[in-house]
Amino acid sequence: MIYPSLASVWVAGAALTAVSVADLAWDGGVWGRDFPVVSALLEVSVIAVLLGFVLNLVALLLVLPLAVRLLAALASADNSKISVWSMLRRQISGLPLGRMLREPAALGLLATLPFLVLIVVDSIVMTVLSPAKGSQAYRIGSVVIDVGVVGFMPIVCLVTIPILVLKLWRTWPGGQGDAPADSIV
Repeated sequence: MIYPSLASVWVAGAALTAVSVADLAWDGGVWGRDFPVVSALLEVSVIAVLLGFVLNLVALLLVLPLAVRLLAALASADNSKISVWSMLRRQISGLPLGRMLREPAALGLLATLPFLVLIVVDSIVMTVLSPAKGSQAYRIGSVVIDVGVVGFMPIVCLVTIPILVLKLWRTWPGGQGDAPADSIV
């Protein structure tokens, strides 16, 4: 279930990047016009996001009963008074932050943060100011959002998702032989 979900995120990101590049090439004029390629790319992006959402929901519904049974088994097998939640909290907090930040996928996600902040802040500014379509403020806001998307999505599509797929493939039983999971880069 994880591979189709990652593939849908990749397709949605690639389609959205193509639309943003087209918008930058046409000086912010793609959104208001009836370009069939842009409409198709936006539809593909929306369908891919919805497909990824459905796949993740199905995976969650399949895994949730197993996780509840596992937690119940851990709680009943534990003779001490330690709760399951404190056990999980201890395991999660036991991971050193430096080790997590050395993961290439985490570095890829950290590299996307400035672009994500650019998109969010400009979206808020465009909503608050609500400039007239075609004005200089509207064009500047449109370009800033497009630059954020063009910076954010290629990092996700070309760095983070391939690294996650490789890591999953190598750690999956029957994957890349006995290759350690930490040696993907």
